[in-house]
This record gives sequence, C-alpha cells and structure tokens, in this order.
Amino acid sequence: MRIPHGAKNSGILTADTTVKSTEGVVLAVVIAFKGVTAGEFCTIQDGTDGTASDILMAIFDGTDGTIVLNLGFYGIYFMNGIRFNKGGTAGSVFATVIYE
Repeated sequence: MRIPHGAKNSGILTADTTVKSTEGVVLAVVIAFKGVTAGEFCTIQDGTDGTASDILMAIFDGTDGTIVLNLGFYGIYFMNGIRFNKGGTAGSVFATVIYE
C-alpha cells in the first residue's frame, strides 16, 4: 500500500464524522467491529453531512471482525469532502481512514 509523505490518519472513529471538509483522496480504511449483525454495513461518503453520497461500503460478515480496504496506488478521489458513516448498527464500530 502506498502511504505518501503527506498522508494523514483520522485516528479511531466510532460515530458519524467528517474526516476532511474539502476534496481529498482516501488511500485505505481499517474497520474493526464487535457485536454487530452480519449484513450491516458502514460507508465512506463524498461530502460532509448526512446527505452525502455513499462511495465505499464495508459489509460486516459476522458479529466481530476486521476489514481492511486497501484502495491501491492512487486511492479514490472525493470531490466534496470525506465523511465516515457508522451505519445503523447497534454494535461497536472502530474505523481509521488514511487520506490525503
């Protein structure tokens, strides 16, 4: 995975959060989850509020686990900002977004 010198780390996110309020590139996302229901999901959105468009989705395949989304050399461009959306799960979700 390419981690450029200027890349930033969101820290651990546990709720709906704007990661970056301007355009940017997501390079990777690491998601740990506990006590969720299989089939629930979280998303990374292009924008800064609840009306933002979902661009990336991670679907939980069990009640506990970890998902790593390595988005390749160039990552995925977000035009209107970068927002983490925990989704509707009652379980615990912990995410870290690596972005520029």
